[in-house]
Amino acid sequence: VSQNYMGNFVIQVSGARQKIGNENGNWMDRFFDFKCPRDINAHRVEQNKHLFNALMGNDVEFHYDFYQPVTQNGNQKANEILQKTGFAYRKILGVHAGCDSANKHKQWPTDKFSKLIKNFLSAYPTACVLGFTGPGEENLISAYPTGNTDGRVAVISEDISVVASLLDR
Repeated sequence: VSQNYMGNFVIQVSGARQKIGNENGNWMDRFFDFKCPRDINAHRVEQNKHLFNALMGNDVEFHYDFYQPVTQNGNQKANEILQKTGFAYRKILGVHAGCDSANKHKQWPTDKFSKLIKNFLSAYPTACVLGFTGPGEENLISAYPTGNTDGRVAVISEDISVVASLLDR
């Protein structure tokens, strides 16, 4: 599945017996054996579901579940974080400025995250921001402005069960 000419070229020379892709409204569409209309408003997983159905038919179930169970330990640690930051009873925007390490070229620049957060805090004077960092993302801390934010921005690096618990709230 490709969204650009180079990717379409690679698909053509790959030797695959059947080729599937999103219709782009250009001459490359003719090379696909199965295609479906591109929905620019759909999440990539939803769009891939349409591609899957184009290839396999609607009688084959395409299931995806992103649910991350909230654990008791995750809840306890999340409560501690919310109490310590003073965010416990406030509206919170959660932001993760990182991205999959295989797709660093798609990562939004940290200065844009910083500007977004500052604008959010200006628009919502009682809200707070929790910035999430994952393993190896210490360089992204600059995406989360902490100066002149009245303590309304906190950056945390926790395991996924704690993040899931915080997102659950």
